[in-house]
Order: sequence, then structure tokens, then C-alpha cells
Amino acid sequence: MRKNGTGGPRRPIALRLLLAAPCVLDVLAESPIGPSVRAKRANVEASRYPPSFELRHATKDMRLVIEAAEAAGLDLKEARAAGAWLDEAVQHGAADLDYSAVVAAILLTADRTASRA
Repeated sequence: MRKNGTGGPRRPIALRLLLAAPCVLDVLAESPIGPSVRAKRANVEASRYPPSFELRHATKDMRLVIEAAEAAGLDLKEARAAGAWLDEAVQHGAADLDYSAVVAAILLTADRTASRA
């Protein structure tokens, strides 16, 4: 286990993010995306993503949103960022899993980034 700045052991960032996940999911469940969070929470907490709406379809839909926005002269930065995460999850082999598998890709990337720091 890596050490933090005080010399004590440091948890990998993915583990730290997962430990915070219940609190984050509680907050998100009360936000405008609450229905999706409540529907997919069990997937995230169990790190299991049985397909309901496959990630490949979510990725295609996001790409269509981005293309339509660009055609209308709009720059949807948040949509491009979400699209990048969806693309990354597909690259990690999650295309046939539920779109909630994007959370695993985010955690994996965060942990790899932190381990290089």
C-alpha cells in the first residue's frame, strides 16, 4: 500500500472513491438524475453490470447528441466529457454491459492516474 504525505498507508484512489460512493449516491439520488441513480445503484455497489441498456447504445446516443449540438453551433462540454467516459468504458471492454459500467471505467482511470502521481 502506498504512503500518504504523513507517512501513513494510503488507500488506492478507486477504493477511496468506492468508500465515498454511498454518500455520493445518496446525494445524487435526490438530484435531477435521481431516478437513474436509484435504478442503477445496486449495479454500482455490487460492481456488476447486467445489461439493461447496453453501454454501446448509450455511447452511440451520446455521440448523436454531440453531433447534433455541433451542427447547431453549440458546444456541450459536459456532453463531450460524458461521451469521453462512455468511450473509455467501451475501450475497456464494457460495450455489452449496462451503461452504469461507466462508473468502473472512471474508477479504473482515476486509480491509474493516482498511481502515476
